[in-house]
Order: sequence, then structure tokens, then C-alpha cells
Amino acid sequence: TISSSSSNNNNNNNNINAGARVSEFLSNIPRVLSPPPLVSSTQEWRKLQRHAAQTIKSTHLRELLQDPVRCDAMFAEHDGVYFDYSRQQVTLETMDLLFDLAEKQELTKRIQAMVNGEKINFTEDRAVLHTALRASKDKIGTVFVDDEDAIKEVHDVLDQIKQFTEAFRSGHITGYT
Repeated sequence: TISSSSSNNNNNNNNINAGARVSEFLSNIPRVLSPPPLVSSTQEWRKLQRHAAQTIKSTHLRELLQDPVRCDAMFAEHDGVYFDYSRQQVTLETMDLLFDLAEKQELTKRIQAMVNGEKINFTEDRAVLHTALRASKDKIGTVFVDDEDAIKEVHDVLDQIKQFTEAFRSGHITGYT
């Protein structure tokens, strides 16, 4: 009985060691896209809330528009689109706080993941394919979800819709009454 008791203790120790090793191994695997912390639980969010309560709430847009440095800084241009946000009730500090929040939430990484068709909807464990719905045909072969070409699937359906509507409009398909 002594040897079986000793054998059981060794097995238990091995199981504990194996569990610890698995946990350690798994903890060293980099997280590609883990669910972000709830945005409202971050320090950056609380700073933004304080700023809104202490500065923005008591500041009228007319005051903000009087600041030429602010107005000159509040625009962006990208891909031929000019975006003027100087007429929004935000200060340069507000924008800094928003950028801090975006960095904390890894927004750029998450946008890229969305564009690539990665599963970023953690509650439903699926990709969000908003970009695939708007992608042109020349983007076929660039976004795959579960080994399926998402953009090709979208354009196959769009082609079917086009064929149906053209056939209907031309009179080849008629209603039945």
C-alpha cells in the first residue's frame, strides 16, 4: 500500500506540473485579437468624461470658433476627401484624449482586422464584413473568412440581383396577377 500511495502522489504532482506547464505555455502565445477592455472601464475614458464635464459642457461653439489655432488644426484630408471638424464642440485637448482612447483600444489594429475579414465580433465569433459589401470586384481574392472569398460571394449575389432586375425591367420576367 505504501508504494501505491507513493505512486498516486507522483501522479498528482505530475498532473499539477503538467497543468502549470500548459498554463505557462498558453500564456506565452501572443494574443492576436483579444476582446478589448470595456471602453468605459479605461482610464482614458474617465479622463475624457472629466474633460467633457469640466471643459466642453461649459464652452460654447462660438468661443471655440474664435480660436484660429484650433480652427486651423481641426481638419484632415484623406483619399481626396476634406474633413473639417472645426465646427464640432471639441478642443485640441479633446482630440488628444480621443486619440489616447483610440490607441488604448488598439483601434487601428482593429480596423485593419475588420478590413482583412478577421473575426472581430467576439460575442458572435464571426467577422464583420461591412467592407466586403462595399468592395469593388478588383478586390476579389483579398478577404477570406473560413477559407471562403467574402468579396467574391458578395459580388456573386450582386450579379444575381442585377440579372433579375434587368430581366424584370426588360419584360423577360413579368409579374403574375
